[in-house]
Amino acid sequence: MKSVLMTGASGGIGSAIKELLLENGYKVSTIGRGDAQIVCDLKDSKLLAKEVEKWLKTNAVDILINAAGFGLFDPLESTKPEKIDELISVNLTAPITLSHLCLKKF
Repeated sequence: MKSVLMTGASGGIGSAIKELLLENGYKVSTIGRGDAQIVCDLKDSKLLAKEVEKWLKTNAVDILINAAGFGLFDPLESTKPEKIDELISVNLTAPITLSHLCLKKF
């Protein structure tokens, strides 16, 4: 059985991907703030790395799916810098961090 580690499984496309994988016999483990095997806010890269490293000590991962993400649609001049930091953390830093950690296991 292939093991999948994924973000963004709680809604939208990620939820559909998760269901399709489960229907096809994959073991799916999720990372998220709510009902997830690894409970972590993707905006906190240090905590994310710590929690995933701990999880990887006892779990295998064959496939990584980075499906979490969000967009900012306000004009740049009215977008708060904190929101831009959040966007970069979730959409860029978290996938890079997870890819780096999982690649160590291959």
